[in-house]
Amino acid sequence: MSPNFFSFFECALIWFHTRSKSFGRLSAALFLLCAIGFGAVSASFAAAPAELAGKSTDDLMDEARDLTSAYKYDKAEPLLEEAVRREPKNPRYRFIMAKGLIEQGRFEKAIDQLLEASLLDPSRNVPRFEIAQVYVYQGRFKDAIAVLEQIKKRVLPGSRDSRKADGALSSIAAYYELGDPYSPSYADPDELMPWQRSDFPIKVAIWSDPELKDLKAPFKQAVIDAFNRWKQASGGWLTFQIVDDQRQAKIVCKLVGVMRGNKYEGGGEKLGETLGDYDRKNSDVRGFSRVEIFWDEDSNPSHLRSTVLHEVGHALGLGHSNNTLDVMYPFVHPPYTEVPSRRDASSIRALYKIKS
Repeated sequence: MSPNFFSFFECALIWFHTRSKSFGRLSAALFLLCAIGFGAVSASFAAAPAELAGKSTDDLMDEARDLTSAYKYDKAEPLLEEAVRREPKNPRYRFIMAKGLIEQGRFEKAIDQLLEASLLDPSRNVPRFEIAQVYVYQGRFKDAIAVLEQIKKRVLPGSRDSRKADGALSSIAAYYELGDPYSPSYADPDELMPWQRSDFPIKVAIWSDPELKDLKAPFKQAVIDAFNRWKQASGGWLTFQIVDDQRQAKIVCKLVGVMRGNKYEGGGEKLGETLGDYDRKNSDVRGFSRVEIFWDEDSNPSHLRSTVLHEVGHALGLGHSNNTLDVMYPFVHPPYTEVPSRRDASSIRALYKIKS
């Protein structure tokens, strides 16, 4: 579980409908404007709240950085808005604001700020790379490709930005090499290892590291909610029962502070892992699954529930999806959805041969 070229981490997904083709052409046209440097900065904000009026812009930015470091993006937003209101032609302030909006899943407003940053400083491609990343978050691969190709036209062959764009384009191409990301299902019952239908309601045990006592209740609820989500996605077929004794459980879900193996693999930080074993009497079906969610003082609270949902999908037998709109896509990204997509639902039903 690791980030790809856009630096997102494994285990979660969003459920946004992709935009129309006409919107994609519009976004490409906007990028052409950014590349040429035409246009005017137009976004504005209301007057500052009284409590911010007496603070210097540097103080506002310092406080906003502290809040974003603590994942408090909503609290940082009014500070960043005030900084942009005071210095509307500062592309750095707009870029920082856009990053916070992205983390909140407010993609269109973030794109507005990134476009403004590009117009203000056409020489820098960082905002354009960020917009391409947002398009991938939204499953708008063609729009992302258009942006990356536009970047390549702006820079010298072999330059750092050219190589970065090539890497991004290769990563998108890899999604398609794994199969059609828009096919009705990504599950292959002949390759994956499901449970026997007689195993349901499946027994689930939940354990938390004593050092993480503040997260014990939220983690337990996240696990219960995840199984309920997959139950709903399966049309009510995949039922479960919570048990106290791990020895009675077919699936054990753990929140741990110590990770086995390498924390960084596949280009990013591993957030969770699911290990499965086949049934001793029938090697074609699953006999046991252990879910481990890794947590430390630097973990983003927004990742917990979406990571659990993703790993429980593995515990039930699903593999990875190559569509960023699916829960089972291997890299977590905003807005950290807690609901399986329609494609996730059709895939879990295909795995267990459940008729719609």
